[in-house]
Amino acid sequence: MSWLRELWTQLWITLVVAVVMLALYSSLGRQLAPLVETWQPEAEQYLSGLLGQPVQMASLKGGWSILSPTLTVQGLTVGGGEGLQIEQLEAELDIGASAFWQQPVFRRIEISGVRLQLQQLQPRQWQLAPGWVVTLPEADPDAAPAPEPAGERPAWLQWLELQQTISLHDWQINSQDLQHAPDALRIDHLFWRNRGRQHEIDGQINWGRDELAGIRVQGSLQGPLWPLQHQHGELYLEIDPQDWQRWVPDELPAGLSVHALRAGARGWLRLQDGDLQALYLDLAVEQLNLHTRGEPLQLADGRLLLAGRHTGSDWHLRLQPQFSTPLPFDSLSLSSVAVNGSKGWQIGIPAADVDGLQRLLLQHQFLPDEIAPYIAGTQPEGRASDIRFSFLPASANAAARLDVRAQLDEVSSSAYRGIPAFTGLSGSLHIHPAAGALRVSGDEMLIHLADLYPQPWALENVQGVFRWFLQPGLSTLQVQGLRADLQHRPADQPGISSYPVTAELQIQLPGRDSPREAGLGLLLGLPQAPLDLREQLIPDLVDAEVRNWLDQSLQQGNARQAAFALQTVLGSEHPRNSTSTQLYLEFMQAQLSYLPDWPPAEQLQGRLLLDAPALDVWLDQGRTLGGQLLSNSGRVRLRPGRAGGSELEVSARLQGDSGEALQYFTHTPLQQVVNHAFDQWQASGPLQAGILLRQQLGAGSGGPDISIDASVRENRLHLGELDLTMTALDGALRYTSKTGLSARALSGRIFGGTFRAAIRSEVAAAGALNIYLEGEGDGQWQAFREWLPLFLLEPLSGQLNYQAGMQLTAEGLRFRLQSDLTGTRIDLPYPVGKDVDAVAPLQVVLQPGDGLRMQFRYNELVDADLLLEGSELQRGQIHLGGLPASLPAEPGVLLSGQLATELIAEDWWDAWQRISHYQQQQAVAGAHSDAAGSSNPLQRIDVTLGQVLAWGMPMGVTGVLGQQQPQRWDFNVDSQLLRGLVQIPHGTGPLRAELDYLHFPHSDAEPPAATAEAASGVSADTPVAITAADPLQEVDPQDLPALDLTVAEVFAGDRQMGRWDFSSRPAGQGLQVQIHDSDIHGLRLQGQLEWQYQDGRHSTVLSGLSFGSKNVGAIQRGFRQVPVVEGSELEGSGEFRWAGSPLAYNVATMAGNVALRIRDGSLVSDGAGALRAFGVLNVNSMSRRLKLDFSDLYQSGVAFDTLRGSARLEQGVLTFTEPLLVDGPSGRFQTSGSTNLMDETLNMKLAVTLPVTSSLPMVAILAGFAPPVAASIYVTEKLIGDELSRFTSTSYDIGGTWSEPDMRLKRAFDNQVDGSESRSLKQRILSIFGLEDD
Repeated sequence: MSWLRELWTQLWITLVVAVVMLALYSSLGRQLAPLVETWQPEAEQYLSGLLGQPVQMASLKGGWSILSPTLTVQGLTVGGGEGLQIEQLEAELDIGASAFWQQPVFRRIEISGVRLQLQQLQPRQWQLAPGWVVTLPEADPDAAPAPEPAGERPAWLQWLELQQTISLHDWQINSQDLQHAPDALRIDHLFWRNRGRQHEIDGQINWGRDELAGIRVQGSLQGPLWPLQHQHGELYLEIDPQDWQRWVPDELPAGLSVHALRAGARGWLRLQDGDLQALYLDLAVEQLNLHTRGEPLQLADGRLLLAGRHTGSDWHLRLQPQFSTPLPFDSLSLSSVAVNGSKGWQIGIPAADVDGLQRLLLQHQFLPDEIAPYIAGTQPEGRASDIRFSFLPASANAAARLDVRAQLDEVSSSAYRGIPAFTGLSGSLHIHPAAGALRVSGDEMLIHLADLYPQPWALENVQGVFRWFLQPGLSTLQVQGLRADLQHRPADQPGISSYPVTAELQIQLPGRDSPREAGLGLLLGLPQAPLDLREQLIPDLVDAEVRNWLDQSLQQGNARQAAFALQTVLGSEHPRNSTSTQLYLEFMQAQLSYLPDWPPAEQLQGRLLLDAPALDVWLDQGRTLGGQLLSNSGRVRLRPGRAGGSELEVSARLQGDSGEALQYFTHTPLQQVVNHAFDQWQASGPLQAGILLRQQLGAGSGGPDISIDASVRENRLHLGELDLTMTALDGALRYTSKTGLSARALSGRIFGGTFRAAIRSEVAAAGALNIYLEGEGDGQWQAFREWLPLFLLEPLSGQLNYQAGMQLTAEGLRFRLQSDLTGTRIDLPYPVGKDVDAVAPLQVVLQPGDGLRMQFRYNELVDADLLLEGSELQRGQIHLGGLPASLPAEPGVLLSGQLATELIAEDWWDAWQRISHYQQQQAVAGAHSDAAGSSNPLQRIDVTLGQVLAWGMPMGVTGVLGQQQPQRWDFNVDSQLLRGLVQIPHGTGPLRAELDYLHFPHSDAEPPAATAEAASGVSADTPVAITAADPLQEVDPQDLPALDLTVAEVFAGDRQMGRWDFSSRPAGQGLQVQIHDSDIHGLRLQGQLEWQYQDGRHSTVLSGLSFGSKNVGAIQRGFRQVPVVEGSELEGSGEFRWAGSPLAYNVATMAGNVALRIRDGSLVSDGAGALRAFGVLNVNSMSRRLKLDFSDLYQSGVAFDTLRGSARLEQGVLTFTEPLLVDGPSGRFQTSGSTNLMDETLNMKLAVTLPVTSSLPMVAILAGFAPPVAASIYVTEKLIGDELSRFTSTSYDIGGTWSEPDMRLKRAFDNQVDGSESRSLKQRILSIFGLEDD
């Protein structure tokens, strides 16, 4: 530890020695310091020599301050009385530093009360006092800083750098520059501290010219005080408001000058290498008046934040103006740079409103005259950033230059003198006074070449360069390498699509006084795009007709390898042939509407070349109305017209379907030309056609000149108005605008046959066409009826040879058909019907309209005018007799007229039935079966028939008036044969007839008699053929309608046949007729008739027949006959059958039974063979009775009480099954046997019984016997009269014929005949009381 103690001891010794030495130093100093004042002369001399100027001191005093000596100088003058005047200088010497530097170095120096007057003699030369001139060295900014030898700097400056602290108070320095402008600097206080090469400053000074502005300064510097390029550091300044315009150069770039600038400031400055390296100022600007070439720029009451830096000789300032007057930018930068020995200026604006900026630049004319008009004309708007205005003043070797650069963002501008308008422009702008460039780069942008296009282009992903060049008398704008995606909004699709486009543009704008013309050149390329994008490519400069045609015609589809080139003269007036426009493209799946209202061509592939005003389109493939284009056959040409405008020519060859080709006349302007004639036509089948169309474009150019050639084969054509179809149509057709539609040799099939036709046209009023088709052919009526299912045509069959014509005019379609009907059979009775070999002219005219109007005339016999709607006949008239028919206004068809020829009624009835059945079938087929017959269009019939033969009976002149009712037809028939109402129901109901009379004419012809041989060997039950013709042989009774007939009067010739009421109904295989009632002059008949037809044979059965009368004689007199039999009561019954129809009754095959009874009558004869009754009390005839001569009895007549009998008819022989009994007061006659009805022969036996027994009671009374006796005789006669009568009877055999009977006596007292029977006891008893059954 000794060493520690030793060390501690040494330290204390050293400290003590130091303190002692310090005390000695301080004591000596205090003793010696006052002696400094003795050095005043030496000091003045020394300083004078050091500064090179005389130095004088009023006093020099020394002192001590702690450990340092002090020096106080008062009244110090440097440079004489007009030089530097210092009121007091006080300094504290730094002993150590002085010893080190071997010269006085003061710890502090305080200088106050300094007065100095400076006068500038040269730019770098100043006079401080007379004879005292200081020249400042010129600093080389490019020279690298290097230490300078101390001898090369003033000694005072070197000495000043060694002083530690300098404090300045109450300084007043005045100066005058070369223009003798005074400046004053007043230092209230300023502290300067030196720490080697580091200096600090802090003070308050006042500086100014007319008024002094207080300046607060603080700073820190490093480096020697001189030269300045070796200094660097930082300063803070705070300056009160004052005028600063004197510090601004009088002439600024671009003709700018500051006339007023009053502002205060505070800021920070940084020095580097002796220069102001950076600064930051906050200027409170009270007034700024900047004079420009235009209106002055005046700003007031604002702030200007200024930040700058200095690099070499370049200054870069950033300003942020904040004024009450808004500026289009928030900040700007100002730079001063050295370029090739010249000082250049640059103004930078980070961001600005372009609209406000351009107005600012134009209002104050900051832009060169070459550029300003374009800025004013384009009127840009939007935002710009990184704006830089660079200006290089003119020099001896170069003219002044201006450079403007900016980044544009969403900038819009107007079109000006060919310069495009922009919207959403983004890019890099570079402007020179004589040139400029804009490098466009943006997502979306609109560009509008207003002199070329009415609408702007919408671009995406834009890349390109816009360049312009300004030369004396000529300006040029170029767009180079523009690549973008051109937006397109299809008219028929939602959304927007984009397509790549490249563009090159050059615009030349001569000066206003230049004789040159403004020109534009444009080149566009589109690798792929839709065709309707061409609206954005074809400029307005292209001929209007060509442009309109392209806009309206080229639609849909896609284009590839499209190129557009334009060279034109700009301006409102274009010299002729001053514009060259070319467009080439290849298109696919395109649609071409070459003319308005004409069908477009679709699915096109081809090429388009526009060399305005000429246009060519080559169609390689595609389709249009009419079919597919033949390969490379389509061509569209657009050329200038001879009389102005443009002329369009379209040509093509087609292969397709005729149905589409027909639409040229239904869906194009040709529809008006052909009067809509083909609107309802339909066609199908292969077609080849060529079309050539020429059209003068422009207003008032008229319609196109069209030529269409077509050939068809195996085609089908349907005429909608007529619902008529042609098939297998072959031939060639031609249509031209001048001659219309024509064809020479058309052939095809219609109506089940072939036809040949030709077509011609004629031009009518207003350019419309009348088209005529003439042809001839052969067909079948079956097919014709299928086309026109009219009931009137049902009877026609066979072949149809015809000549036809069709007329298509403005009035509509008119179809005419003529035929002599050779080969046609009309299945109607005479006179309308005809066979296939007969000739009868027929003319049919069809005219569609509000329905189908049909007019026909047949053989000068039938004329009709009908209207059909759909397939139904609505109204019309059918007129008989040759007079023309007319179309009535009311619904339904009227059959009217008269026929003088003979008609067969039954034939016409069959025809009526057949036609009615046909109509019912049509109604059922048309779903009208619920009202069958109600669809019959024939509503009224009013005809007069000259001669009618009804079932063999002439009717004479017959009037028929018919009216169709809801459920039936009502016919009022008026003729010689019948008159009355006939009701024919619709459907299956029975016919009803209510006749006033039925008049069968008298016929002198007798039907041929049937012979027994014809019926031999045939039983009564088996129908056999008969020799007489059966008028109903061909009639099937099953086909006859049901009939209910009521006849008030029936006449046979001139004989009245009474009243009849019967009905007939089809039954089984025939017809059943029920006779309900009849009254034939008092004879009433009832019964049932069955008419059968089987295996071609007829048979008739009349059963249940009953007849009766109250006056038998009246019946015979009603038939205008002398009565043969008189009687008060007739009753009878019977049944018959025969082979044949009801009208073919014949005795040969007739079989049956009949029974009758007549009471209280007589047999009257007015000729041989006729018995006449007379009383037995006739005395004149008694002698003949006794002689048994009874010829007077049958020759004169017989009265009877009862006449009765029964007979059987078989094989023509009538045989009494019960003797014919004539029982009366004159006698009793019984006849048996048979008669042959075919040969009228007799084989009978007659028994005549005189009435002796029945007369006995009367004789008794007459003889005077009492009545009881007579009654007994009467009873006896009734009981045994039959046995008694045999004694008064005689029998005869009757032979011969009906006309000559042979009556011979056979036997006396014989009353027996074949079939007679004796009465029973019961019958005899009943006869007493008159109750015996006759």
